[in-house]
Amino acid sequence: MSVPQYKGVDIPVFSTQPNWSTPPRLGVDYGDIVTEALDTSEERIGTRPRPLYKLTYQTLTLTGQEMGYIRRVMELAQSMPMLMPVWHDYVQLTEAASIGETVLSADDVGNTLWAVLVDYAILWESFKSWEVVQLVAPPSGTTLTLSSGLVSNWPEGTRVMPVLIGDVDRATVTHLTDINADVPVKFMETFNQLTDQSRNE
Repeated sequence: MSVPQYKGVDIPVFSTQPNWSTPPRLGVDYGDIVTEALDTSEERIGTRPRPLYKLTYQTLTLTGQEMGYIRRVMELAQSMPMLMPVWHDYVQLTEAASIGETVLSADDVGNTLWAVLVDYAILWESFKSWEVVQLVAPPSGTTLTLSSGLVSNWPEGTRVMPVLIGDVDRATVTHLTDINADVPVKFMETFNQLTDQSRNE
């Protein structure tokens, strides 16, 4: 598993999927960043290498186990960023993948954020069954090449998605109880040095 780290600790993964009857919505933030402040009256502004993405969606009705998982992930991420799958850009493995494999066969990744989010991906079956992998290079057509071998076996049809690194709105967990409920998720990518945030054109 190649989960990216923040200050030497694996970044928590928010792996609870959306309710596909109301698909996730993707937005962009074109804001600038402050690169230098010389005094209280002057700031030098720099443009981000590319827009940052935001993702909003409603989860399916959560089980008690899923709620516990979300609470745990949010507690781990109190002072850390979080890793979020880009749900609507998933492709599926077209062949089963075995432990140790570094080349995966999947659906065509054309016309998706795979062209921009070229560093990490997640193989996903459920909120508790997933594996984060690091990519060697941008995916090409139907081939994903990993920097190291898989640590688990994955069947044909497993979802594979690019990932974003950022923050989940803490209000997401304000009203979580043991009673089954769905949860509105608001995620905002953050500008960071963990992933390549330049345009790949």
